[in-house]
Amino acid sequence: MRLEQEMQELNMDKQVLEKRMIHKKLAEEEKCLGNMFEMEWEKGMEVQEELERCRKQELIRARQHIVKQMEQNAEERALRAEDLYQEGQRQLERLEQRKREERKIQELRRQRERAAVTEEGRQQEQEIRQRSQCLAQLRQQKC
Repeated sequence: MRLEQEMQELNMDKQVLEKRMIHKKLAEEEKCLGNMFEMEWEKGMEVQEELERCRKQELIRARQHIVKQMEQNAEERALRAEDLYQEGQRQLERLEQRKREERKIQELRRQRERAAVTEEGRQQEQEIRQRSQCLAQLRQQKC
């Protein structure tokens, strides 16, 4: 009986030791799992941070691209405006040139008209002189 009792105590001690070892092993596994979860969480956070950095960089690139496009569009508009201005200036110059040419033509016409009037006046004066001379000769002949 005593042997049985000792065997029971030994079995109980063995069971207690096994339970302790199981608890110790479970605690170690839980700690290991906890460490793994913590490492995974940290990796997840690093991935999130990397994704956030990438998103911010992409956002910055997109903004820079938009700004560059806006600058290019503004430059193109400025060039088109300059072209339009230059074309307007050329048209104004052509118009001014036409006006100058038209004024020259008008002045030449006036000069021709004056010359024609002057020539006509000379011819009339000459005709009057000739008639006067004829009349004077006719008068002299009558006398």
